[in-house]
Amino acid sequence: MRDPQLKFVMAFFSWIAVTVVLYIISAYFISNNYETLFSTIAIPISAFFMGIVIYVYSKEKLDGGQYPGPWWLEKYNPSNLVSFANNELSEKYSGLLSGIVENGLEVRIFANNGKFPPAFVGFGEKLGKTPTLYIEDSFIDELSESELTLLILHELAHVETGFVSKNFLMQRVFVFSFLVALALLMTFINLKILFILYPVPLFLFLISALSLILMIRLNKQSQIEADAFAIKHCDEKKAMISLLGKLEDYLMEGKYSDSVRTRSLEELKKRMEKIRNI
Repeated sequence: MRDPQLKFVMAFFSWIAVTVVLYIISAYFISNNYETLFSTIAIPISAFFMGIVIYVYSKEKLDGGQYPGPWWLEKYNPSNLVSFANNELSEKYSGLLSGIVENGLEVRIFANNGKFPPAFVGFGEKLGKTPTLYIEDSFIDELSESELTLLILHELAHVETGFVSKNFLMQRVFVFSFLVALALLMTFINLKILFILYPVPLFLFLISALSLILMIRLNKQSQIEADAFAIKHCDEKKAMISLLGKLEDYLMEGKYSDSVRTRSLEELKKRMEKIRNI
């Protein structure tokens, strides 16, 4: 386990342990006469440990690193992909698309393991930095020059249109609101004097759920916007439809689960319909 991950896991379970202990004390050892006093002490203690969790969660991103997520998601980290830089494509498209990527573009080729799409832009990329674009090795061999250009433009659109930063923001809202709501709810349980504050964690749970829904909708909308962006900069509608057709063929190769394949195929059909109407 990476050190940042270990810190995050330790901080998270320390907070859970402290909050559970506070609940047990309040439920079995504190009389009604001392509920107000105990609440005054318990909430800052729980909030302190919750603050440590949020700090550890945020620190790596604030320092420009990757989110120190739990180890079971480590296999989805692009930095763990076996990939290599394609200097020829990087130089070619850095020059060809210089008006979009002022600081150049790095293209990396990888072998897909069924956990990543055939092409994606590195998570956390921002305008003003050099974007890293990952393309699956067998998929890129099937593309014509126009299709490859459209694919690269599509992925760069996720950075240019702000999708990557918006998606990251929604993830932060989802995680933070859920954790804080859970912290408050666990702290408030059995503290009758704080019954009036129960709507606060429930409201935060609602915010967390809404942010998740927005992430899903944002992801779907971003694909359509990215297609339009690519066609705008490379007027090749037929090539774009051909590219999506090859994506359909790629999905049928059995690298992904049935649920992922079905959902992705439905999305591709909607994207094709939108392109035909542009």
